[in-house]
Formats: sequence, structure tokens, C-alpha cells
Amino acid sequence: MVVPFRNAAPWLSATLASLADQRGVSYELVAVDDGSSDGSAEVLRRCWQQLGQQAPLRLLRMEGAGSVSAARNAGWQAATAPLVAFLDGDDLCLGQRLAAQAQRLERQPELGQVLCGWNRFSEEAAGPDDGANSGSGFHTVKPWLEGAGFDPEAAFRHKAVLPSAWMLRRSALEQVGGFDPGLRHAEDVDLLLRLALAGVRGAWVEEVLCGYRVHPGGASRRLRPQSEALLWVLGQRLKELPLGHPLAERQAELLLGARSWSAWKAWSEGDDALAQELWRTAWGASPQGPARTWLHLAQAVEKGSQREGQAFSSATLLAHPAWQSLESHVAGYLRGRDRQPFPEPSPTALATAAANQQRGWSLLAFGYARAGLALWQRQLGAELAVLDGAPWGPQLLANAWRSQSDAVSPVRCQGLDWCAALLAWDGGQDGVDALVDALVELLAAWAGLCWGQSGDSAIARLEQAFALRPDPRLLRALARLHRPHAATGALALEQLADRLEESHPPGPAAFPASVLDGLSDRPEPLAVSRRCRGPNCLDCGLASLGAWERQPLAPGCELWIPPFTDPLAALGADSGASPTCLPGGRAWLRPPLANPWGSSGAVVVADRDGNRRADLCRRYPQAWPACAEAAWAPAAELEAAAEPEPGGEPLELAGSVLAVADLSAEIHYHWLLEQLPRLGLALEALDPAERAELHIWHNGGNDPQRLGVLSTLLGLDPAQLIDARVHPHIRAERLLVPAYAGRFGWPSAQAQHWLRQRLLPGDQGPAGRRRLWLGRGASARRPVWGEAALLEHLEQLGLALEPIDLGALSLQEQAAALAESELVVAPHGGALASLVFARPGTRVLELHQPRYAPPYFHGIVQFQSLRYARCVQSAETPHLYRELVFEGPLVEPIQLDPLRCAEALSALLSTP
Repeated sequence: MVVPFRNAAPWLSATLASLADQRGVSYELVAVDDGSSDGSAEVLRRCWQQLGQQAPLRLLRMEGAGSVSAARNAGWQAATAPLVAFLDGDDLCLGQRLAAQAQRLERQPELGQVLCGWNRFSEEAAGPDDGANSGSGFHTVKPWLEGAGFDPEAAFRHKAVLPSAWMLRRSALEQVGGFDPGLRHAEDVDLLLRLALAGVRGAWVEEVLCGYRVHPGGASRRLRPQSEALLWVLGQRLKELPLGHPLAERQAELLLGARSWSAWKAWSEGDDALAQELWRTAWGASPQGPARTWLHLAQAVEKGSQREGQAFSSATLLAHPAWQSLESHVAGYLRGRDRQPFPEPSPTALATAAANQQRGWSLLAFGYARAGLALWQRQLGAELAVLDGAPWGPQLLANAWRSQSDAVSPVRCQGLDWCAALLAWDGGQDGVDALVDALVELLAAWAGLCWGQSGDSAIARLEQAFALRPDPRLLRALARLHRPHAATGALALEQLADRLEESHPPGPAAFPASVLDGLSDRPEPLAVSRRCRGPNCLDCGLASLGAWERQPLAPGCELWIPPFTDPLAALGADSGASPTCLPGGRAWLRPPLANPWGSSGAVVVADRDGNRRADLCRRYPQAWPACAEAAWAPAAELEAAAEPEPGGEPLELAGSVLAVADLSAEIHYHWLLEQLPRLGLALEALDPAERAELHIWHNGGNDPQRLGVLSTLLGLDPAQLIDARVHPHIRAERLLVPAYAGRFGWPSAQAQHWLRQRLLPGDQGPAGRRRLWLGRGASARRPVWGEAALLEHLEQLGLALEPIDLGALSLQEQAAALAESELVVAPHGGALASLVFARPGTRVLELHQPRYAPPYFHGIVQFQSLRYARCVQSAETPHLYRELVFEGPLVEPIQLDPLRCAEALSALLSTP
């Protein structure tokens, strides 16, 4: 136990008493006097003797004006134990901190360090271990709740460390050399970062086991040197990262977080000059757009105050002279750069497409419009030339959408028209304003579509638009989107909009005024989601399959081999129960008919008193099991509570209503694998007499094929069905809600077994010999290009496939076709949901584009014992299309590569 101290006589007796209370662990105390002049060493000897401790005491004295880093190093280097804990001379050990941390390290030998939570208390606080945060000058800090951790990403982002809460293996300290003795501040952050970069693993002991005393002489009160040291440490460690390290590319973002935290600290301590200096530096060096940076700075003040238990008022911040001075500076900058000519930087050689895309946004945002557009023009032309396929041309691609009657296709076409205009631009100054104005109009149109469904997407589009044209109306729209989750930042955006309008009212715009004015007419937006991207996150989807073996077969193709699963045990684990009964209960959907994409993004169930049943609620985004954000994001109860109450009165229904509406059940995959078996299992759990009187509230739509399945397979009368899309809010005399059929995107074994039992004949006969191609046809939602060329190429190689359109068959016919197959090849899409009917051992080849390959079919592969391979196609969507034409990778085209597909298919067929 290393205790460095300097002139700590007023606090050492309490510090040592807290050590004397430690039980369940043996330790030696190494106290390091770092140049005290108040007799602290004698106080320490006397107190330790009076406490009657058996733990041996070693007292070291540092000569000269050293640093706390050198003192701590001297302590652990003089010690002999394999575990080293630290405690500053004015802090406290609470509970049984040492035993809890030592046991964690002994139980997990792969860990090199552990931290616990701490109580932050000042001299006037009631006490550091009173178990509450209500006392003046007292606050509990639990960094793990915010995602703080020990890997490089978490360490650089959160920098959450306190020496008095730290226990490390001596070997870990030796590996990195301990604290940097040249640092008088931020030495703990520096050590945390070096440990993370060295791969030393760590964990939180999720208990508050340390008391951190705040007093006028504490190191944390020396603001300027502390902020300078923190920024130096971050910059130095980022500079030392190897070329290409992911964190090196985010240096500006990480330094923005450190500067904004330091600015809050200076503001909270009354150092207005330092706060303004740091705020201005943060603003000027921010890699984010002006709107996001402004929101970030305001929210950092609120977050910092809350983290340290300080009283905070948005009004106080926004009225503070230091903040208003910063506001004037920012407004002046935005007014000065709007539509003003800027010198263009020298052209540089083309970098990667992604870098050029981001560089283009940066040039546009900082006023270099001509240079940014020219860079994009070159990049888009180069990407289209590589694709060398007619469907990718802007005008030809738009033909697939011109005839669509939905709300999304016209905006996609608008994006393609803009790309065509960019390619046709002659590169001169004339036409630059028209292109920028049209781009702002396009971004605002996308934001309008996303407004009620994906707040994050709407925010991103509006922030880009504001960076191009700093119009106060865009700021007000952003404020409305941010208000549910970032109230202080939203108020700051509104106040900045007021300041912009005071001396710079918006003039006549080149784009229609209704584009921006219409944003103010939209209903209040939903709360913005957490950072999790749900099914669109390829990294988390793949990480969730960590137990699967991946065997390379051909270029871009891998065979996926699942871990062994006992089917009978899986069925037993999924054994269903009767639906939950809620007398007078309510259920509602986020109205899918108001969604431009026509699917349900949330379902909520509440009892008669309005209490929401989190186990029966679902809301996008649904995280994959390995999602790092989900580990600390709000629990299901908070997610359910975040969905707003529906407007208007519910549809009142007498008798019993079985509610099976679910996320995206309008889409075939989710209807077949999640809603249909959930409904069937629930009906079978009910009394036959009750089933005849039931109403069914579902959102599977009124497709004749689906309605036919409900009638012939489940015996439901059409009069029993209530379309949840038309009636998204109901209250039932007796609401029955079954459990979900597995987690979202991973159908349960029981759901799959039910589908096979009900839709496959009992005696399937000998194994089939059909080799099927599950075509997409003329799908506008996710186009597939090159089907005919691929099938012709495979036939020439003797690998002919039988094209089949599952949408033209009944569900029973689909099941029979899959059961008769020995090989199934298909582009990624809902047709592959029918794999649930395939025989064990059937070979499957899924073809997908590089940016969208969620593991939706792995659960079927595992339970049905299929031989499954995936082949990524080589053609990538041009970067400008990704941002301006497609709303996400889900709907980007799949361009099939006949040579790659043939090689993958041959390799799959040759596997034993």
C-alpha cells in the first residue's frame, strides 16, 4: 500500500484510520514523504502506532522538490508484494477496498489493474461514506456507468482514473515503467494511457470503495498547469501511435473532449479567462461541424457539473459573460464566412475515397466550396469509372425509382440529380452557389424524412446543411431534435440562432423557403437514440459470432461453422409460456404509416395504470449481443420509457385481444420468423374456446398471401384481425401479450421448430436434388444487379441453378421447395428466411455487398445444421451516393461479380 504525502498532517490520521479498517488481506504500508515541512512524517508514525496495526510500515523520504509521480514510483519500487495499491495522504479507503480489489486480481490472472468507484467530498461534507449524494460538497462517482474502461478507445475517450482507487500488478507497473516522474499533473491519465496501449487489461470493481478529498491545496485546484498537462499528455501519446492506428485519426476529436472538459473545470472554478481561452481553442480546432461543436461545448459544462455533483443551471451558463463572449465570437465567425470567397488550398493528390469524401465536407464547411466540389467531382468520377457498370450512372439508376409512389424515392432521385449536376459542372466559380444551395435543400429533405424515425440521421443531415449555410432556421430545427436528450445544448443552439438573427437575418434563399420553414411545422421529434447503430453495425454483428469458426474458401468467401448446439436442449430452453394477461392494458406502435419506409420502429405495452412492461416492449435500435454501447447504455426499462405516449385516444376493444405487433413485422423476414411463430405458439397456449372469441392485433399487413396463411394455417377469421398499422393504439378489456420469439434478428429454436412442424409434410421423402437461385426480381428497396449474367456464367461452367421466385409461391410451396433442395444460392435478403425449411446439410451461399451483412441467418444455420458460406461482392457504393442517395447500407445495391461467385460456389460444393 503506497501512500505519498506532502504536508498532509491535517488528514493523515483519517487516512490511516481508513487503512486500519481494512480486513481480509495482508499488506505492507510504504509511506513516502515528498518533502513535508509540517511534521507529517511524525504524525504518520504516531498514528500508525496508536492504531496498533500489525501491517509493517516503511517510511521513505524524498529529497528536494520532487513530484508525486516520483514519490509513487519510489514507493512501489521499494515494495515487495506482487500487488500494489495507491492512496494519497488526504484520501480514504472505504469498505474493504483492498480485499475486494485483490480478490478480483487473484480471481482473474489476465487482469493487470483494477479501479473502483469513489466518493468525492469536500471539507464541509457530512462524510465520504454516508451513502448518499444529498450532502453539500459530496458526490459519488461511478465511471463504469458512462462506459469508462481500460482499452485504448475507452482510456483516451474517458480518461477515468484516480490513483487512490487503483490497484495494479507490480509486473504491469514494471512493464511500462510506472508514473512519468517528469509530470506534476495528469500523471495518472498518462499511466492509464500507456497501460492501455501496452495491452494491459483492466476491470472495474463496481463498488464505491474510495473517498477523494477536495480541498484548496489539492492538485486538482491548480487549473492552468493541470489543463496544459492533460492536453500535452494526450497529444504526446497520440503522436506516438503507429501509423494507421484508428485513434491517431481521431486525434482532433479526442483533444476536443479534453479541451471542453478543461474549459468547464476553469468555468466552474471561476477562472473565466482560462475558460474562454480553452473554449475558443476547442471551437477553432474542432473536427466537428459548427452546430455539433456548439452543442458539445454546452453539454460538456452540464455533464462535468453533474459528474462532480455541482449545482448546474442552463440559464446560468447561457447568461454568463464568458459564454456570451464566446457566443459573440462564434456568431461573428459564422456571419463572416457565409457566402464569402475564401482562397482555395493547393490541390493535393487523391487519397483514399473515404478521406477525400471527408476532406470535401471539410472544405465546404470552412468556405472552400469550389475546392470541395472539385474534389468530390474527381472522386465520384473515379469511383464510377472503376464500377464500369451502366446501372451506377446517376440518370440510369434514377430510372428504377422515378415510378415509385413512396415518399423516399423522390429524395433518392433528388440526390442522384445533384450528383449528375456535379459531374456536369465545368469546375468554374459560376454554378458553385447553385450546387451548394441544392445540396442544402437535399440535406434538409433527407432530414425531413428521417425526422420522426431516426433522430440521429436527421441531426447529421441538418448539421451538414448548417455548416454549408449557417441559417438560424437550421439551428432551431437542430435544437428541437436535441431537446429530448440534450436540453442545455438545445437551448444554446436556440440562443445562438437568436444572436445570428439579430444582426444577420436570413435573406432570400436560392432554395425554396418551404424546405427550411417546413421543419418548424413538423411534430415534436422522438428522443434521439444512443450511439448504437443496431442491425446496421457490421462490427458488432460479427463480434457476436465469436464462437463460430470461419474457414476461407475463395476470395471474399468464408464457410461459417457454428459451435455445437443440442437441438433438444435448445428447444427446452425456449419452452414457451402462456401470454401475459393485462386487464385494461394498452399497446401502441410508433405509427408505421407515418414512417416513409412503412415499418414499425417501436412497440410499447402498458398496464391499466400506464406502467410499461419493459419485457414486452421493443424499440430500434436493437443491439447485437456483443455491442459495446449496449453494455453501458440505458436498460430496457429506460428504452421503453423513452418512447413517447401516442397522440389521441386508443381504439377501445371489448373482450380479449392478442397483441403480437412487433418491430418491422411488415417485412417478410420478421413476419415469417418472428411474428408468425409468436402468434401460432400463443394461440396454441390458449383454450380453444377463448381462441374463437379473440381479436388479433398485428402489423403484418393485408397481403393476400399472409392473410391466407393466417386463415388456413391458424384458422383465424378475417373479422378477428385488427391491422395495427391502421389502429396503432389500442386498449383492451383483456390484453394478452406473448413473449417474443427469440431476440430480434435471431429466431428462437422453438419458433423455427414450430414453423417446420406446421408447414412441412411429416414424411418428406428422400433428400431433394434441386439447386435453387432465390432471385430478387425488380426490387427497388435493395436492387440486385447482374442476376442474368451470373446465371448464364454458372450454366456455362456446369453449375446451373434453378431460378425461383418465392414471392409467387404460397408459404407451403416455399417450404416444399427449400426442403427439396441440396443447394441454395441467393443475394442477401428476406428470401433467405425460408432456409428455416431446408434439410440439415443443405449447402447455402449468401452473396452480399461489402457494407451490409448482418448475421440474420446464422441462427437458422445453427439450428438447422446447414453448410453455410458467405461471399462478399467486390463493388462498393460510391461514397457520395452513400451520403446523398441511400439512407443507409441496408438499401445499397448488390452488384454481383460472376467470376467471384462462381469460384465461391465451386469451393463450397467441393467441401465435404
